[in-house]
Amino acid sequence: MNLTPEVPRHGVDQGLRTLQALRVSGGARDGTVGFFGFEDESGAPVQAVTAEQRAAWAKEGSDAIDAAVKMADINKIAQSLQDHDRFTREYLIPKFNDLLP
Repeated sequence: MNLTPEVPRHGVDQGLRTLQALRVSGGARDGTVGFFGFEDESGAPVQAVTAEQRAAWAKEGSDAIDAAVKMADINKIAQSLQDHDRFTREYLIPKFNDLLP
């Protein structure tokens, strides 16, 4: 099996480009919009907290989610995901089908 095939030139995946420009996720390639972190900034598992800390963090998180939803152009995000999916189905799969499991 050739694991380093020549990749033919193609048009830009506009759906992915738009998702990246909208900064909806670091995982735009897999269709993820948003993320959840279960570790602190250092990568350590989150430690137990007090009820007061939990309530404060919940309020901060809720406010951040509300702000993100208000700012998001959901229609543009949905259209970009559809465009990226179409690019995958119409270009990537036919071109690289023999390499796919």
